[in-house]
Amino acid sequence: RRIMIRLELKTAEIDKALSGIKSGIKNPRPAFNKIAEYEVGEAKNRIRTTKVDPEGKPWKAWSYTTMMQRSKFGPSRGLLYRSGALLRSFDFKVTNSKVTITNTKSYAPYLQEGTDNMPARPFLGWGKDSDKNATSAFIEYFKRKMK
Repeated sequence: RRIMIRLELKTAEIDKALSGIKSGIKNPRPAFNKIAEYEVGEAKNRIRTTKVDPEGKPWKAWSYTTMMQRSKFGPSRGLLYRSGALLRSFDFKVTNSKVTITNTKSYAPYLQEGTDNMPARPFLGWGKDSDKNATSAFIEYFKRKMK
């Protein structure tokens, strides 16, 4: 007695999936939007809660002088968070080739990069989970395009 297995390659389904991927590569904006939203959320979380740079390293503490000056403003929410203005000043722009995330506060670059008198406390940047998030965003995007 013989057992037969039949395999059939349905090229129409493959063509449809490849077409979706090609279309997605030409217009990756939906995936880029997801990535930008995630990265802005991570930056806000660093400012609000974790007080670490994108790689997970803790920011340097305030100097004694800064701590004394900040105490004049009442209870503090910690490094880089006094009024919430920095949190409300994120923006992003997405094109077919890149994502640009900015913070529009005039003092943001000094906080991010530091000065001669103040250590850098990077809040914006590609973090330790960013690769995983970006990959997930593209996988989900291409899954939808292939349907």
